[in-house]
Amino acid sequence: MHALLNYNFRPADIRDRNFAALFEARRRDSVFAFVYEEDGYTYAIRDHLGIVPLYYRRIPGGLCFSTDLFDLIKDGDTLSEQGLRALMGFGSARLYPLVDQVGIVPPGAVLRFAPEDGTVEELYRYHITPAPLASGKLQDIVDHIEVLFEQALQRVIQHDTVGLYLSGGIDSALIGIYLKKMGVCINAYTSAPWGAASSEIKFAQINAAAIGVDSHHLDCLETNQYVSAWRILPEIYNTPHGTTTGIGVTSLWRNTPIHRERQVFFGQNTEPMMASEVAQYLTYFASMLPDFVLRRYINPVYPEPYRNFLAFNSQSLLTDYPPLADVVGERKLSDLQMIAVASMYVAHTPSDGEVLSQPAIHRSILASNPYYDMDLIEFCLSIPLRHRLRITTKSKLLVALDKRVFRVLASRYLPRELVYRKKGFTIPFERDEQTRQFVDMLPTRALGIPINELQARFAASVVKNWADQRGMWSDAFC
Repeated sequence: MHALLNYNFRPADIRDRNFAALFEARRRDSVFAFVYEEDGYTYAIRDHLGIVPLYYRRIPGGLCFSTDLFDLIKDGDTLSEQGLRALMGFGSARLYPLVDQVGIVPPGAVLRFAPEDGTVEELYRYHITPAPLASGKLQDIVDHIEVLFEQALQRVIQHDTVGLYLSGGIDSALIGIYLKKMGVCINAYTSAPWGAASSEIKFAQINAAAIGVDSHHLDCLETNQYVSAWRILPEIYNTPHGTTTGIGVTSLWRNTPIHRERQVFFGQNTEPMMASEVAQYLTYFASMLPDFVLRRYINPVYPEPYRNFLAFNSQSLLTDYPPLADVVGERKLSDLQMIAVASMYVAHTPSDGEVLSQPAIHRSILASNPYYDMDLIEFCLSIPLRHRLRITTKSKLLVALDKRVFRVLASRYLPRELVYRKKGFTIPFERDEQTRQFVDMLPTRALGIPINELQARFAASVVKNWADQRGMWSDAFC
């Protein structure tokens, strides 16, 4: 076995060539990629959720692989409309590569490339499987969540001192609290996207105190720094990341010592797997309404609620993702479970995870997240609806879904004002003349496609910024 690419993988785990055992028992953390040669064939392995991107390209005499898309793009490559639509709609190039000449290994797959003609054979594909609940009582579920969460952390800890993206919310706080219980030293890093006046600072400091972090680095992002951070975003990510949150994360990597860490933890994926993102529960509940009412919320209307969710979330730039059928296999999932899976594999986790993990992956720093553990995810997919429901006047349908089980767990350690607040790394726009000027410079068309939504325009601007530096695709954004 000759390794060609290795990100967080133990070759000993596949010495017996039992790929089912690899994905279903030996590795459940869903953050790894591995490429190797053996007996004249090339094998490529990508984790369950596709958290680590794995791109490939045919070159004279063989294949080239990378976790950084920009490494594989060459002069003369043609821009893929499907790839650009996916990037503008969902903020990530992990779904479809940006250019026609580059391929991508699917999530949870093992591919074998033949040496003679380059044909590709799929040797294994992981199918997500909701786990049965031993008890339907809320406290029993929360107790089991705690067991799975601690197990997920134990599986991925590789260093005595780690970095932690620390927000003013509960997901990163729980990671820090349990890491400290396990004796790990923590250097915390917080982005304050509203500058020195950001409310995120107060709540991140509450979290830092509750955890007992060993150091806490704050990066206050002011609006006059947007353009400089945007210009170096391709350098920080080495891939076309398409969410405005990337401005704040770029600033964090530029202005703090996070790049010196050997392992960086982050919290993301609780909302997608609990179907508590707004677009998820709106499309789920709207699917129960008559068509004439449904059209007030989602247009166009598809028979499958998860397709309505994808269309709604991407402004109809991408209305389906056929590889989801491979993720599910022959298993029959409920509409709510399918919306959760669509969010984890397409709509939210690819971009929301990439914005935090890719700067580390690009630098061969270990990126870790216990909320990507498949045992935890598959258990959460089965949590009854009654333990997620929340009545609210802020929802158009007067009802919402919530990650209640994680809030109950967090309430054991954190004050109520923090546990139940809405937070995020949201970058403020339309705030002053500088941010309005920034928005005005973003493209409004790409490959002839009109684009109006801010995130789509920002994603197109990242590609245009990188391509302009190389004299490529200048007419694609006119």
